Amino acid sequence: MSSDPPPTPPFLYHAGSGEILGNAIQTSVNKTVAGVEGKFVFACADEAIAYAYSMKQHWSVVDIPRMLMCTAFNHVPCVFLEGRRLLPRLPPGKIYIVPSDTFERVLWPDGRPSDEFVSAVDIPLGLSRIIGGITPEEVMKKNVQILFVEDEALLGGKLGRFIGSRSRGGETPAEEDHNIITGLKKLITEGRLYHYNAERAINPYSQLLS
Repeated sequence: MSSDPPPTPPFLYHAGSGEILGNAIQTSVNKTVAGVEGKFVFACADEAIAYAYSMKQHWSVVDIPRMLMCTAFNHVPCVFLEGRRLLPRLPPGKIYIVPSDTFERVLWPDGRPSDEFVSAVDIPLGLSRIIGGITPEEVMKKNVQILFVEDEALLGGKLGRFIGSRSRGGETPAEEDHNIITGLKKLITEGRLYHYNAERAINPYSQLLS
């Protein structure tokens, strides 16, 4: 079933990883959340999600935490990473606020609107505003939950499969999110996930706390 997507705001957020060469945010080959492959610049309308994605660094930067997944449950953004001991080496993140006129909202295969936007053309840096120096603490202040994978058995795509298996137990999106959060809380209690917000006492999501 399709539905009319919400109106696109005049500006969107693009999370940048490292320095951008040249005078534009350049398209790169990747897949949308709906699985469509192409050369895109990605953006979102949610500032908190952008802050979460600011923790993702370019593959060429070594010996830093690696982002495994970024999603939201009950409208609470969660970012999953590996390499907690390397957190002090994580470079500050960066967000570009860009005009939305060349972006299109990505639709799921059934026609539902996603929260992802893509542009098939480069975005001149002169059209953007930059928020730089974003630390994990700044990310958590936006209510983003930072979760480190401590169990190697959850790597290699297995974390995504675990979340997918939990979501199949709900009849509504709210029930699916509840089941996922219950499962994540169990992984935290077992020490297989590490809840960094709880350690730093910065906006920990209450439903993930023991």
